[in-house]
Amino acid sequence: MKLVATKNELEEILLQLDLDASLAVCFVHGALDAQTIIAIRNAERLCDAVVVVNLSIAPLSKVQCSLIERAGGSFIYQGEKISTKCVLDAGVGSIDATLIMQTLITVMPHTVTVAENNTNLIKVLKNIQDTFGQFFTLQIKATPVNLLSVGQKRMRECLVPVLLEIQSGESDVEVLKGICTQALKTANFSLIYIAFVDGDTLEEHVGVVSPTSLLLVEATLDGHVVKDILSLFEK
Repeated sequence: MKLVATKNELEEILLQLDLDASLAVCFVHGALDAQTIIAIRNAERLCDAVVVVNLSIAPLSKVQCSLIERAGGSFIYQGEKISTKCVLDAGVGSIDATLIMQTLITVMPHTVTVAENNTNLIKVLKNIQDTFGQFFTLQIKATPVNLLSVGQKRMRECLVPVLLEIQSGESDVEVLKGICTQALKTANFSLIYIAFVDGDTLEEHVGVVSPTSLLLVEATLDGHVVKDILSLFEK
């Protein structure tokens, strides 16, 4: 697997691939967790070559590069942001949407795979598709239950009452947030963030939820941050 430092170098590598080779991009933003590894594996199954793009300023470690290679990554690109007068604002300030768009234009992938827990990145990519058209397929890969962390499993267990309330007809956002907060507190979680969002746009719901909504939760447990995303009708 080759490490790519510049946009020009990436372009040269892509030109060496077969003309009919299918390309996938998988962005790494933050920790290289199990969910991201699964997204890379999914990309490797779908396409002939996988470009893994590091959106963080800090380079990936040798161990992280090894994990990416074993998961199926063909190249690792330390995203080089090219100076431009145009800056893309995709509605999520913590992610460099301009760098993402520049990378997509350079690679022109058939598929972009994303872990389901990376909601900010999903929102940026959906906004890019809404603005510039569906020039790539967005694959959001769910994490198998057996690969969830211990904290995520405990979080899902304690949030079962919320799902039952929704299935029983409760739809008020504030009521459901209260049930979530109490359930997490009882299970010794310290809540950081909770939101009910639209399953397509990831925009936060105000008022009532719908059956297609998603529940986003971030909390700490024993000093460790736990994040998860759940379908409202997930059991």
